[in-house]
This record gives sequence, structure tokens and C-alpha cells, in this order.
Amino acid sequence: MKSYYLRSLLIALIALVVASSGCIGQGGEKTTAGSQGLVITNFGFDASTIPAGEEASLILELENVGGATATGIAKIYGVPFSGDYAWNCGEIQKSIPELRPPDPVAGTPGDTYTIEWDCISPDVPTQITQQFEVDVVYSYQTKVTGTLMVVDKNYLKSLPATERQNFYSSGGITQLSVSSGPLSVSVVAPRPLIYQTQGESLRVRVIVRNVGGGKVEGNTITIVEQKGISCETSSFELTRGEEKSLMCNINVQGVQQKAEVPFSLIFSYSYVNHAAATITLQPEEL
Repeated sequence: MKSYYLRSLLIALIALVVASSGCIGQGGEKTTAGSQGLVITNFGFDASTIPAGEEASLILELENVGGATATGIAKIYGVPFSGDYAWNCGEIQKSIPELRPPDPVAGTPGDTYTIEWDCISPDVPTQITQQFEVDVVYSYQTKVTGTLMVVDKNYLKSLPATERQNFYSSGGITQLSVSSGPLSVSVVAPRPLIYQTQGESLRVRVIVRNVGGGKVEGNTITIVEQKGISCETSSFELTRGEEKSLMCNINVQGVQQKAEVPFSLIFSYSYVNHAAATITLQPEEL
């Protein structure tokens, strides 16, 4: 009997978490979770062990699974490329061409791309396992569009109690769309947004999080477009595992009594994904 009640409680808690995720929470916060943009689907050698001094192919496979076009570079490191017992892999940095995102309307996946390094291993005297690292650095954008319900203070007071309560339960953020990528964006606003005079600006909070598993190159993000909204800065830092909160203004010029006010933001940045691969070199005498 005790086990039954514990199991029922656990199921109820899980249901509560699932029901609350992705919805407008108390206070009018709506979140769309991001995902990785240009992902590393494979990084490794064509063989796990090779004779020392022989050639091996190091293969990097990429796929754009986000919501924007990606282009960038891939650079390998982690082992010596000069001096004694050096690897010869040719160009250690290679370009990544423009890769288009998936098309949900046509049902087509995002572009894929494969980079291959033909590496000649060093003639080492003893068996050794070495680890190659790769950084994929690509340019990306996260696009945010939404609408906010705003209402005149005096108009709100004039409404019957039931209609007034509807504004408090459904006002604020009525729609929010964030393109898929390594950043997630939340918008926090009162319910509803109430203005007192024509032309005043109403404040909302925009929260940007790094959810892609990598890092923002140089920790710098630039807002390259702001429509219907004006944030306190056009450039800010975002380090790995952290979030940035921006105060932004929504202009309600021309709004009569009530209206859904559209806004949009475009964040531009370079993002870094990392992977590692190992290979064992075996001397001829072993």
C-alpha cells in the first residue's frame, strides 16, 4: 500500500513538470528552448590502431539542425604537428561552406558536410595512444518574434470584473517564437502590460541562455536587429553555462485602449563546438 501511494505521488509530480514546461508561467514568462545549431555527428579515425609511420584518415561529419545558415572553420590540435614525432595532416584548419538549415515546410533536413584529414603518423619507438581535438567555429543567428498584449489603464478599469480578469490571465506575452540554435530566449513581462499615457515605453526582460553544449566565441553576442523593442545594449557577453538578462522597452505609441504589439530581435554570434578522437600507434617490432 505504501509503495502504491509513493508511485502515485511520483507520477503526479512528473505530470506537473511536463504540463508546466514550455508554457507561459506565473508573471508572464514564456520560454522556447534552443538546441544546437551546427552539430558534430562524428569525429574519429578510420582505424583505432595503426602501425607507426603509416597513414590514417581523420573524419569530421557535420549537420546543420538549427534554424539559421551556418558557415565557419574546423581546426584540429592536441598532438604535435612539428618537431620530433610529429603528425603530418596537411592543413590543420579547413573551411566550412555555407550550410542551410532544415526546411520544415518541405520536410527536408539541414545540409551536411564532411571534412577529411589524411594524416601520416610519426614513427614512434613505443606504443602510444594520442588524442586529437577539434574545434568547430561557426557563425549563427537566433531570431526572436513575438507579440505583447498592452492595455490602457483607464480602459482596463472601465471593464466589467470578468473581462478585466481575462486581461490579467491572458495578457502580457501572447506569442513567442525563437529559431532553433545553441541559444534559448525567454521574455518576462507583466500580465497584462498596462500603460497610462500615449507614447510611453513599457519594460520587459529578455533572458538569453547558452544551451548548445559549447561556448560563444569571444563570449560576445550582438543584437543586429531590434523592431518594436529597444534593449539597453546592442552587445553583451555570455559565458558557458550562464545567462544574460536584458532590460528592454516596448513602445506603445498609437495604441488605443488595447492592442497586440509585435516585436522582433536578431542575435548574431560565433559558436564553438568541440570533440575529441583517439588513435593508437604500434611500432613494427610489437
